[in-house]
Amino acid sequence: MNANNEKAASGMTGFTIVWAGQLISVLASSMTQFALTIWAYQETGSATALGIISTAFTIPFVFFAPVAGVLVDRHNRKLMMMISDLAAILATGGILTLHLLGMLEIWHLYAAAFVNGLGNTFQWPAYSAAISTMIPKEQYSRADGMMSLVESVPAVLAPLLAGILMPIIQLTGILTIDVVTFFLAVLSLSIVFIPQPEKTVEGQAGKGGMLQEALYGFKYIFARRGLLGLLLFFVTLN
Repeated sequence: MNANNEKAASGMTGFTIVWAGQLISVLASSMTQFALTIWAYQETGSATALGIISTAFTIPFVFFAPVAGVLVDRHNRKLMMMISDLAAILATGGILTLHLLGMLEIWHLYAAAFVNGLGNTFQWPAYSAAISTMIPKEQYSRADGMMSLVESVPAVLAPLLAGILMPIIQLTGILTIDVVTFFLAVLSLSIVFIPQPEKTVEGQAGKGGMLQEALYGFKYIFARRGLLGLLLFFVTLN
């Protein structure tokens, strides 16, 4: 560990900082999703656009999840999480800019949903994998409970908060909050130390090429109809 890493927050403290940044960011993103859903329906008067947005968000997971797993295993997890957040900043910031200019169209939401979905596909595996290297095993159950809050709290609070704030600050305000919280999430990552797993001779010898490992992930899923059906069910549900 170098001097910079010694100064960075680590252990359960570091995890809590990252967790807080992600919780706030996911809450704001869920508010944005709710607000954009309202905007899209008002613009089109059809639920079809909402389905396309959801599909655009889910597609990256279906096609890139095995690749994401390989990259997370091979590269810096903290950096991958930061890049994913920065991609989300660009997507949401682009929507905000277009809205301010009066140029926002429904297809822009499809593109932004795809970018955000792609970022999520890489971020959550990196986030989950980072936990095992940040905290001791006796804290795993506590961390799992905290992680579940990142999913459940926004699901409950985001529609309520968005419904309250939309008449006051409009879509522009909610998008701005989302962009700011993404920066806070990146900041929280920048001040913590996330160890990389130690490389072993056995582990390096067992690794194949990146493409080979990614293809193995696809083959594993498609060779098991039950698992494939479950995946397609959740994709459809989303």
